[in-house]
Amino acid sequence: MKSDKDKYLYLLDLNTTEISLLCVIMVNNINKKDFDISSVARFASIGNSALHHVFEKIVGQSPIQYLKKIRLHQARLMIVSNGLSVCEAA
Repeated sequence: MKSDKDKYLYLLDLNTTEISLLCVIMVNNINKKDFDISSVARFASIGNSALHHVFEKIVGQSPIQYLKKIRLHQARLMIVSNGLSVCEAA
């Protein structure tokens, strides 16, 4: 098991490619009811706050903001492409 210091050092090694992979995981799992930021952090073997810190540094927004952006984009697509109402897309 990694110590807190080792986890922080691991964070320093996360690069854009690894964050991109986390973004893909977020997009691919966005419709799962039990999917949240903790799921992403567990996949990366880091804590929620550590994920927030490194994600924001590389992506420019928090993981929660990124998830909301994806969900809004998907809802917009359902409304425009499928003619769903706002309530149906939600």
